[in-house]
Amino acid sequence: MIIIMAGLPKSGKTVLARQLSSQSKGSFHVDPASFVPPDASPDEHRDAILCGWEIAYEKLLEIIDKNPSNTLIIFDTCASKTSVVETIAIRGKKAGHKIHMVFVETPKEICIKRGADASVVSRYEQQFISSLKNSAGCCDKFTTIPGNRRC
Repeated sequence: MIIIMAGLPKSGKTVLARQLSSQSKGSFHVDPASFVPPDASPDEHRDAILCGWEIAYEKLLEIIDKNPSNTLIIFDTCASKTSVVETIAIRGKKAGHKIHMVFVETPKEICIKRGADASVVSRYEQQFISSLKNSAGCCDKFTTIPGNRRC
């Protein structure tokens, strides 16, 4: 099974993904943020995030191709682009995986209080409005869960 985590930056996706991954032996938690150097300066950070995301995406596709369908694979990303979700769904289904998208619904004000960049949150929010319904249609299951409201 492949779980695609969706939600705004700082919505709680990673916390949930870690919990799910820790409960399933042999699972994979692919987190683009883990590929960003911790010493990246603010100026380098955006480019580092994009590079980290590309590395994580390639790693995810490799994991999908090399692991049986009973392996839990969690892709911890905002999932704001339909084309990415479609590619993961097609690749995963071809390998026998079920695709489950989990949308962590946390108000943008809380995400911003947690440290998410307000302009990034606004941009992602607009992308979600236009793409989430289409992305969910690629998946076998779609679930919305409330995010933790604490800051």
